[in-house]
Amino acid sequence: MTDENEVMDPGRLISKGVRNPTQIPTWLYFRVQGVYDEFVFTPRKARYLFEEDWDVAVILDACRYDLAAERIASHSIRLGDPEKATSVSSWSPDWIRRTFGSAPEETLAETAYITANVFTNELPKSALGDVDRVWQYAWDEELETVPPRPVTDRAIAAIRTGEFDRYVVHYMQPHLPPVGKHAGRFTGFSPQEGEPGEEREEAEWAAVKSGAIDPDTAREAYRENLAPVLDDLEILLDNIDASKVVITADHGNYLGEKGRWGHPRDHIHPAVREVPWWETTATDRNTYTASNYDTASERVDREEKLEALGYF
Repeated sequence: MTDENEVMDPGRLISKGVRNPTQIPTWLYFRVQGVYDEFVFTPRKARYLFEEDWDVAVILDACRYDLAAERIASHSIRLGDPEKATSVSSWSPDWIRRTFGSAPEETLAETAYITANVFTNELPKSALGDVDRVWQYAWDEELETVPPRPVTDRAIAAIRTGEFDRYVVHYMQPHLPPVGKHAGRFTGFSPQEGEPGEEREEAEWAAVKSGAIDPDTAREAYRENLAPVLDDLEILLDNIDASKVVITADHGNYLGEKGRWGHPRDHIHPAVREVPWWETTATDRNTYTASNYDTASERVDREEKLEALGYF
């Protein structure tokens, strides 16, 4: 994966332009769009997590607002219709950087981050109180992702200790690959070539665009992939005490709008920037015993996991 500082190196960019002159207009477009996103659109419209009052914040990865509004109506979880919020980014690395990077250091020190998202290297240098990288020891090789349950287990165990003032719980679903009905149907595809910041999709969405996967099947798999994490969210809310819980998403996901799929960097279309926002409470009814994990059992290769999620 190309480092952002390398992408922005002038010498490297000139060399890239000489080698691929036909790509210069595309590159310029995304550089301009990126600057606009960073300095105009996001500060003006986005809802920053740490500017809100909450004890526990649950992040659903790549969850569109309209998907949440549609699926919540048929699920047993009692959250009601979500509010519509604008995310600070259209992909996880910038969401992590902007969200945690905008928080005061004293707030970060009292915050624990329990996460299945692989982009923990984007966290700010200022130390969080704790970072539980669930993806490092609970990766499912068959599903090629982290299913919801290990995140739920680790979050319940951590929040019950009451060691920190705030907890951010970051699930990977509904981000593909799927963990439920369509599990196993979206693995083994080669992703599009390209660098972060360019017009590209994750492997699954590149396969849709190329015709290897039927678009309607992909849409159904994405929609169905919200149900497993909502099931676990019910368990979580019944087994922690929190006077204010926020449930939202890091970004949305294109489902064919303007021929686009996935969630490329620096995009401001509603499909990738409109996310759900719920506020609720949680009471520990002690209906679930969290499983234990050997957190030192496996230190996985980060790039392998990014590839499985489609980022290479």
